Amino acid sequence: MKKVYIRWIGAFAGRNYSLRESIKFELTRKDEAACEPVVCGKEHPSGVARDLQIGLLISKNNIFREFKADCWSFYGQDREKSLAAKKDQNPSRLYASSLKRVSSHAEAWARMPDAITGIVVYRSFYELPQDRKNVILKAARKNSLAIYTLTRKGELRKEEV
Repeated sequence: MKKVYIRWIGAFAGRNYSLRESIKFELTRKDEAACEPVVCGKEHPSGVARDLQIGLLISKNNIFREFKADCWSFYGQDREKSLAAKKDQNPSRLYASSLKRVSSHAEAWARMPDAITGIVVYRSFYELPQDRKNVILKAARKNSLAIYTLTRKGELRKEEV
């Protein structure tokens, strides 16, 4: 089965940004970012995607590390969080602490921003409120990105909009 990687918009640890601000941030960031590996054809588990609904499709060529479970990712060396962190003194790199094996969500890391190949809507692009559709359409056109729907059954289909 095909695996795709999605960076869900709005997964920002307690901060609240508009959809427009979130997409702009992701498209202009120069660092690394966590994303979710999703197996197409397999029903997507409840969690991030059901809550946030919109994400960015990440090229598998830009994935440089993948975990079989969710993990806490952070930048730099914080000895209190580091637990199983990779031993490296580069403070601009992502590190992982403990894996959360109780979650059905897994995590991968990608080099940004060239990794973004499309915008993904969980469930249905056409069911989104018009203001959200407009933001997505504008961002997709401006950045030459395709728009996809990820169905509950794990099917990723390109939308002709």
